[in-house]
Amino acid sequence: MVRANRVHRLLGRIRSGEGGFSMVEAMVAVTILMIAIMMSMQPLMAAMIQITDARTLTVSENLAQAEIEAIRALDYGDVGSPGYSPDGVLPRTRTETVEERDYQVDIVVTYEGSITGLSIIEQGGDGVQGSFDPGVDYKFVQVTVTPADSSSPPVVMETLVAPGNIGAHEGIASIRVTLARYEPFEPSTVPFPSLTITSSPSLPIHSGAHTEQQVFADVPEGDYVVSLDVANGWVIHPDDTAAGQQNVTATPGLLTETNLRVYRPATLVATILDAESGEAVPNARIRLVHNPSGVQTDYAPGEYAITGLMPDAYDISVSAGSYYGWSATSVNIPAGYPNLIHELVVELDPIPPTTTTTSTTTTTTTTTTVPTSSTTTTVPTSSTTTTSTTTTTTTTLPPANTVTIKFVVKDNTGRRVHGATVEVPHPTRGTLTAVTDDRGEAYLDLDEDDRFTATASTEWGHGPDSDDFRARSGTTVDLKLGRPRSYGTYVMRNGDRAQFLVSETGNNWTIIPPNYQGEASFVERSGWFLVAKQCDANGSIEGATWVYVRNNKNLSVWIGGWCPW
Repeated sequence: MVRANRVHRLLGRIRSGEGGFSMVEAMVAVTILMIAIMMSMQPLMAAMIQITDARTLTVSENLAQAEIEAIRALDYGDVGSPGYSPDGVLPRTRTETVEERDYQVDIVVTYEGSITGLSIIEQGGDGVQGSFDPGVDYKFVQVTVTPADSSSPPVVMETLVAPGNIGAHEGIASIRVTLARYEPFEPSTVPFPSLTITSSPSLPIHSGAHTEQQVFADVPEGDYVVSLDVANGWVIHPDDTAAGQQNVTATPGLLTETNLRVYRPATLVATILDAESGEAVPNARIRLVHNPSGVQTDYAPGEYAITGLMPDAYDISVSAGSYYGWSATSVNIPAGYPNLIHELVVELDPIPPTTTTTSTTTTTTTTTTVPTSSTTTTVPTSSTTTTSTTTTTTTTLPPANTVTIKFVVKDNTGRRVHGATVEVPHPTRGTLTAVTDDRGEAYLDLDEDDRFTATASTEWGHGPDSDDFRARSGTTVDLKLGRPRSYGTYVMRNGDRAQFLVSETGNNWTIIPPNYQGEASFVERSGWFLVAKQCDANGSIEGATWVYVRNNKNLSVWIGGWCPW
């Protein structure tokens, strides 16, 4: 107020004809005026921003309310999203523009009722008391409107939509999947994966949920395969896949249930060092034995980063030429769960050189002959003995009489076999066993220059093959699996980032790992078999198709579908 009065007095002097201002006085007057204007504009600008934010919030509320009213005006069967359960006409997300400002509208529709463990009415369930009700009469709708510039918080509105004839849906088919975390060490807080069900050739139906129980209600009857949609790093337990628990049948009037275990794969990162020098050992071999199942896996020389491990206890052994072996039992991998990386440092003791010392002793005696009178008599008048010793040292460098033998296993079509077992009987160490990697290769350390017999076999019907060989440095033993008489071979291709599945009944699966070229084979009598592949990243089952095995024939099939990284 004081500053304003001073400005008015200065202006009054100008109007009354008083003496003019100096340049300094004029500048001071203008500066005071500008400060006064700026101080009055700041509250005004803040008020305008608040008005704008309030306008944005009002628009969001109006959009959400209008969306709720429009959904409630739809037919019951249209309330849902295409490709999700429940199905319908509502897009899951879209953008609306009001007054040149964008708003994102998200719509989530789920079933509510006894099928999800909730009770909408007091009688229990959500239908008519005393009558069968699969619990799909109510649809829960959630609408979220968010300004694109985040100038105001999201607006969320919800509603329940019921059909006109509550309790009249006894003829529908429903599927409920219950997930269990396979975390043997400690639980994590990672959200569950969302699921999808597929009945070929129809499009998948998505749950859109990340909950322990996920419901697919009011679905067409038929056979479905459950797989992960948004995996969140989870993978379906292979034992559940082998048991056929991903396969469910939707029957009208019934709720079909199945249970699946999911786990987050671990990675073993090993550092192998020379215990004396501290330098890295380049070509050591790691063997893992999965304790719960007893499954043994041998890895290629120098393979120190092993991915895709199920969190569990393992027996670990490490071997390398010129070094003593190292082993540990019941190692929890990963030890720091829920951190999935398990770091292992192994120090191998070098096998010391073997030294042999040989001594040789030599003795020398000297005799002198002296003549006496007429008779010559030999008399030893003096005697000298000399002894000398010679020492010979022989040094043998490690490895101590063992060499590494490489085995390559192929099927009767010439393809390398991943997961084949190679067995070599040893006279003192029992039967030595190794499992082929994805290149069909396995390795064993055997006594140098001794003769052995190796036998390769699989669990997938291939005939075994045996070969005699002498263990010498650089030896590679090729083993070609046979095919029993009156059996046929079927080759599956396109197994990148996946494992193959084979079933005679369509329920219980046999799991066959592909080789580095994405191929694998099985041998069976003539007949129909269901083949597919299960993606490593999300557990989804792709390309399921029936094939016919023919006696004494080699046939192949390309398994469709793409598996993510």
